[in-house]
Amino acid sequence: MGQVPAFAGTPAHHLLVGSGKISRHFAKYFAELNLSFGTWTTPREFSADFFRNFRATHVWILVSDRAIAGVAARIREGLTEFGTGVLPSGETARFLHASGATVVDGVRGAHPLMTFGDALYDLDTYRRIPFVLENAFDGELASEILGGLPNVAVAIEPSQRALYHSLVSVAGNFPAMLWAEVFARFERELGLPREILAPFLFRTLTNVLESGDAALTGPLVRGDAPTVRNHRAALAGTSLSTLYGAFEDFFQSRGNDHA
Repeated sequence: MGQVPAFAGTPAHHLLVGSGKISRHFAKYFAELNLSFGTWTTPREFSADFFRNFRATHVWILVSDRAIAGVAARIREGLTEFGTGVLPSGETARFLHASGATVVDGVRGAHPLMTFGDALYDLDTYRRIPFVLENAFDGELASEILGGLPNVAVAIEPSQRALYHSLVSVAGNFPAMLWAEVFARFERELGLPREILAPFLFRTLTNVLESGDAALTGPLVRGDAPTVRNHRAALAGTSLSTLYGAFEDFFQSRGNDHA
């Protein structure tokens, strides 16, 4: 029996619409929390029974960004046709999506600030994921918006979502590409296992989280031009050489950005 946090007088029941990674992660998390929820894995097609038996208070549209508006519209049209869109409390279901950047009329953004891989996570990992909500200035509490999820939640304005998501992408995807390239070169060109980099990488991240710019080390910070030249020579002819030069420029420009 799932937990039933209140939603406008009606026990909360989540509906997860989608079949991708994030829907699978959400389903595992909701199940481990013992929340009341159901799933619908064919967002391009909804049956008559789907609408006849509809009872969700929270509808999560977990599809590609470009498909969110269309899927939400199809569900709303079907609920209107079958007359099942009004909850016992007299309220209508809340529609949510998990995109970080997209703004969709009538579907509130609730982005889980986490990367989701093929492997599912443990309960503690899911609990520690913050949700970044789209502020609709309607006075609703985060606990109501999220329907009983215990996660920390913050809100930003719709106009800030593109900037927010671009920063998240830079923070997550760009280092991941760098690490993957360095791992491959360690193994292929140096004959060293990637695992020996793990303590260095984790400590680097911890230091930056704790100390910000003060955690930066290396020849760029020291102004060690000979070492920088040696690095560039060792990387000549590789994609990392171009990137190294770009980071030199980035490092020099940061003083203006942070002034």
